Amino acid sequence: MRAPRQAVFDAVRDARFFASCIDGVRELEEIDPTHYTALFETKLAYMTFRFKVAVEVTPWLAPQVERKLTPRNCDHRTLWMASLMAKNRPSSSPT
Repeated sequence: MRAPRQAVFDAVRDARFFASCIDGVRELEEIDPTHYTALFETKLAYMTFRFKVAVEVTPWLAPQVERKLTPRNCDHRTLWMASLMAKNRPSSSPT
């Protein structure tokens, strides 16, 4: 997926957009700008599991380091999230 880094970062910081990228998230409610509740539903074989979850959004710096990933057997959402996580991980090399 090609998009400007800042646009992707801004999109992920939007709780509603981020929740829409995760299968099974329902009923997202904003408690305040950094706290949310939601219903998470997933299926395993013939069973359905539902969890009430509470989420706190913590401060997160915009990405400064760019890394390349080689996708193997993953869908576009998985690759997008992995790419975003890699870009936000502190670099192990000295600066």
